[in-house]
Amino acid sequence: MWACPEEGQTSGVYCDGAKGSCAFKAATAAELAVRHFELMVDGVDCYLPSGFISRSLDKTFENLAAISHPDEHSVNNTLFKVVENNFVEN
Repeated sequence: MWACPEEGQTSGVYCDGAKGSCAFKAATAAELAVRHFELMVDGVDCYLPSGFISRSLDKTFENLAAISHPDEHSVNNTLFKVVENNFVEN
């Protein structure tokens, strides 16, 4: 599955309502899309699961949502739990 690097690199880019930074975020996303297309054409692959990125795109988004809304005492605890579960499930 090719989605791995792109989601990993853009998972920290959230819209915060600051208009000036939105243009920069959009430019970053466009540049990443071109870069990852070139890597895909060159046959570069990513082994999955990798961190919070799963073999399934839906599960990857579930993992990202869990990290975004931590149910543990901290984001770090939630992240560790998500990554550990990601490897157990796969």
